[in-house]
Amino acid sequence: MKRELPHTLPTLTGGAKDIGPLADLVSVQLRRVDVLLTRGFFAVAKAMNVRSSLIACLGLIAANPGISQQEIALQIGSDKSIITSLVADLEERGWAERKRAARDNRRYELKATLEGEAMLAEFARHIRDIETTMLADIAPEELQTLAALLQRMHQSCMTALSETEKG
Repeated sequence: MKRELPHTLPTLTGGAKDIGPLADLVSVQLRRVDVLLTRGFFAVAKAMNVRSSLIACLGLIAANPGISQQEIALQIGSDKSIITSLVADLEERGWAERKRAARDNRRYELKATLEGEAMLAEFARHIRDIETTMLADIAPEELQTLAALLQRMHQSCMTALSETEKG
């Protein structure tokens, strides 16, 4: 039975191929899945006329009211000048606002607007629909376990990288 995706995604051709000695590498397996799931993310972003980096930035702002542009740059792994441009775009769209921090007037604190939070929720709903369809063969408990493992893996990688940068 063919599943219908809630958004039009570019067609894949060729089917899955064996990847030989790379098959047991976590990074390779994650990347393979990421490429496929990201297609849904980009399709929704295109349909909603937003860049994926704008969504990532708004997501951080909405989840972390008062976050600074520098903190966003560190989380996204982007240059601060790019974040400044993204924040300006979010402000123009009415999705976020920035104000000078009370304790440090060199720092801006960012906050999502109600309109920004609503747009983010709509975007997330569309992505969730796509993921539900694409991951329908995986039990909900397995997806919860995977999410928990991915969070632990993220933290482990962040710790390892920060220790490498220190020494």
